[in-house]
Amino acid sequence: MLPERSGWEIFQYFREKSDCPVFILTAVGQTEQIMNGLIQGADDFISIAFVAEVLVAGV
Repeated sequence: MLPERSGWEIFQYFREKSDCPVFILTAVGQTEQIMNGLIQGADDFISIAFVAEVLVAGV
């Protein structure tokens, strides 16, 4: 839902350049999308309707 590139393209570029933890914050909450992100190397997948304390605990 980004204007010029997809979030997946940005994620893949970042993953190629760094091994820092990546938390994906997204409006997409479908199980298939979440599994795809985790398989591709995301450290966590957080839906936009999240609780700040849960995010902080994950970090």
